[in-house]
Amino acid sequence: MAVSFYLILNELSKKKGEIEETFGRALWKTLTHDVIKQADDLKCLSLDFFVYAFFRFFTMIFIVVIWIPFGFLTMGTFWPPQVRSFLWTQKKSNSNQGEVKELEQRSIEVKALRDEVKDLQDEIVFEMTADRREVVAMKSQFKNMKYDLQNEMKDIKQIVMMLFDLQASADI
Repeated sequence: MAVSFYLILNELSKKKGEIEETFGRALWKTLTHDVIKQADDLKCLSLDFFVYAFFRFFTMIFIVVIWIPFGFLTMGTFWPPQVRSFLWTQKKSNSNQGEVKELEQRSIEVKALRDEVKDLQDEIVFEMTADRREVVAMKSQFKNMKYDLQNEMKDIKQIVMMLFDLQASADI
């Protein structure tokens, strides 16, 4: 029942934007601020003082025992705007400003370190590819040198064979 009532009031507040902002504000001001200001002007031990003291006590009982629990049942719909804003809005903490700045600084440093690590990784990858190219080039060069050496060895073998043939034919 409380939820459906809340939904109805929520729809009304969407239609009329000012209902949410002004609902209960005047009553809350009357019950808290105006009574306190009037009671401060009274002399102690006068009848008016006791009436206002009783009215203050009755007001606090009304607020604590009836209004706040009724507001909980209606999910804050019948609370005055000051209580709703106190209970339902997020507050910024000034004590955490230093911690927030420190965390922001650390996150900036971590991002800078990540960028530096990425740059180093890119540089290492570049150097590794250059080294691989160099190794491939050296393998190709050694292959060519081996081929040239084999050809020269064949030429030397032919020359030595010709010399043996010449010497053998000269000895005959």
